[in-house]
Amino acid sequence: MSETSIQDELEALREHVRALSISVQFNDSEPLEAFHAKYAITGSHRTALQIALMAILERAQGKSPTLPHDDGLLQQYPSLEDVCRPGPIDIAEAVRQIGHLLYGNQARALEYIQAHAARGLGADGHAALGI
Repeated sequence: MSETSIQDELEALREHVRALSISVQFNDSEPLEAFHAKYAITGSHRTALQIALMAILERAQGKSPTLPHDDGLLQQYPSLEDVCRPGPIDIAEAVRQIGHLLYGNQARALEYIQAHAARGLGADGHAALGI
């Protein structure tokens, strides 16, 4: 295992422990952290979900999202290209797009979107999606 790989693994473990600690302490007040901890979402997977949801919320408001400049992230999560394309989006498509990043689990995708909204993030975008 390379030094970079070990460092990435350690960082993911640190992030997971932090998320677990927060979710245990603040489960109701930190629904997004609780979601990340519950499903062990860390590192680049967490980053990809955040980018995808930000793009969805921008599209819901009629804006054009920006494709990330991280080629490694785009190679690892090619569905980001589709979610970051311009054009309108509704809640069904948002759930489908996030579901791609959650291994096809659309129920979990809706849970992620709702946790993000419950945290008070992206209120205008969530309102445009009907959440």
